[in-house]
Amino acid sequence: MIIRRFTLALAFLTAIYGLGMGASTLTAQPYPNRTIQLVIPGSPGLMLDLPGRLISEEVGKLIK
Repeated sequence: MIIRRFTLALAFLTAIYGLGMGASTLTAQPYPNRTIQLVIPGSPGLMLDLPGRLISEEVGKLIK
């Protein structure tokens, strides 16, 4: 009798968990829903800045 109650409770909790997982995908927002900011350490014009600018332009074209 105790095992049957435990199994029933476990099945109920699993069903509730499954329903909760499905609801979260329904409320998803389109990506990207705002501007993405790329942070590059260092001053403008240094060796890290130039490749970062090139990469950000290409990624911007890919994700529109």
